[in-house]
Amino acid sequence: MDTIPLGFRQQIDEELAGVQVRPTVKGLLCNLLLDLPLSGPQADDFGITSALHYQALRAALDGAVEQEEGMAAFAQALDQAMGNGKQLTELVKRYAPDYEVTFTTVWDKLYGRT
Repeated sequence: MDTIPLGFRQQIDEELAGVQVRPTVKGLLCNLLLDLPLSGPQADDFGITSALHYQALRAALDGAVEQEEGMAAFAQALDQAMGNGKQLTELVKRYAPDYEVTFTTVWDKLYGRT
């Protein structure tokens, strides 16, 4: 059962209007913003294996918004980094440099990138 309120999903859709991102990215953003647990696929696709990974990604989202890059730009970067631990790690370093965490996704393991 989906725990994200419909009105909140609509707000995210409006914020990301005109931006092409996968539904998994939108769902991840909703969960992060509402501080909800992630689904298994979200955790796998974005390499979130600990509370520190979750906090770092949330801090990166906050950092992008604070730096006026905006949620849309962050969502696009997140979509491009989905499944790629190295890109996710760099994304967090860019927006939340205080977090020293390395991301590794199931896709990295499948493609031998670890």
